[in-house]
Amino acid sequence: QQALAKQQMKEKMANQAKEYISKNADKLQQVQSKMGELKKKYSYVPNSNDLSTAKKRTSLADEPLGKRLVFGGNFNVTETNPVAIDISPAVSYRINKLFEIGITGLYRAQFNADRNGVTADSENTYGYSAYISHMIIKNFFGYAEGENISRVKTVQDQSQREWDQTLLAGIGRRFSIAKWFEMQAFITYNFLHENRDGVYNSPIVFKTGIRIK
Repeated sequence: QQALAKQQMKEKMANQAKEYISKNADKLQQVQSKMGELKKKYSYVPNSNDLSTAKKRTSLADEPLGKRLVFGGNFNVTETNPVAIDISPAVSYRINKLFEIGITGLYRAQFNADRNGVTADSENTYGYSAYISHMIIKNFFGYAEGENISRVKTVQDQSQREWDQTLLAGIGRRFSIAKWFEMQAFITYNFLHENRDGVYNSPIVFKTGIRIK
C-alpha cells in the first residue's frame, strides 16, 4: 500500500508539473532566455535581480598581479638598405581578459654593408611608447600605439638629434604556442607619417612579437 501510495503521489506531482509548465510556458521561456544571456556574460550569478554581486566572464578581479602582467616584445625590419631592425621589449597590464595597456622601449639597430664588410651605425635610434589592445573575436585584436623616438637627422648639412612621434592603429592576431607563451603579428597605419624623412619608410607598419604570461 505504501509503494502504491508513493507511485500515485509521483504521478500526481508529475501531472501537476506538466500542467504548470504548459500554463506558464511563456514565462519559463523568458526565464531560460534571461539565464542564457546571463551565462554568456557572467561566470557567477548569485542573484539575477542584483547583478552587482555577479562576476563577469572577462573579469580578473580575483587574480593576483602576477597573472595580470604580460612580458614580451616586438620586432620589425624598418629598412633593407641599409638594414634596420627595431627591437621593443614590452610589459603590459591586463585590465580584464580582453583589454590591456602597456609600455615598451625601442632600440633600432642599423647595419651598413660595403666591400669592407658589415658595420653597425653608431648613431643610435631609441625611444619608448605606450599602447592599448582589445580582443575583438577569437584571436584577433585591435591595437593602438603612440611612440616617441629619438634619432639623428640631417638639417641643412648638420646632424642633430630630434624626437619624433608616431600614432599607430591597426589589427593583429595572436597564436598560442603554449599555455604561457604566445606569438603575435599585427599591421598598423601611422597617422603621423612623414613622406620624406619619417620614422618609418611607409605609413603601413608591420610588427611581430612574443608574449609570456
